[in-house]
Amino acid sequence: MEFPIRAINSWYLLQLPPVINFEVNLALKNKIEELSELDCPKIAFDVSDLSYMGSLAVGVFVFAHKLLAEHNGDFCLFSPNEVGKKIMNETGLDNVLNLITDLSELD
Repeated sequence: MEFPIRAINSWYLLQLPPVINFEVNLALKNKIEELSELDCPKIAFDVSDLSYMGSLAVGVFVFAHKLLAEHNGDFCLFSPNEVGKKIMNETGLDNVLNLITDLSELD
């Protein structure tokens, strides 16, 4: 499974599908591991189309955050919709993960 990727400044912006199921979760973890091997990797997930955020989605976000921190990289979520904002707030992840709404914040 491939994810559309755009390079913006020093960041890689990955477009996520509307639902993160088991197959997407595994493919996304593999892509994160691949990108984490780059010098100072910076990855943003475009979650604007995400219609459901279950434990798999939350788990892969935490995985990305921790792995990239170990590689002196950075991670954020771009353009979370209302569903995403609500879940991030309820789980407290909005205090851990960077949530951005404008591409100019990818610097």
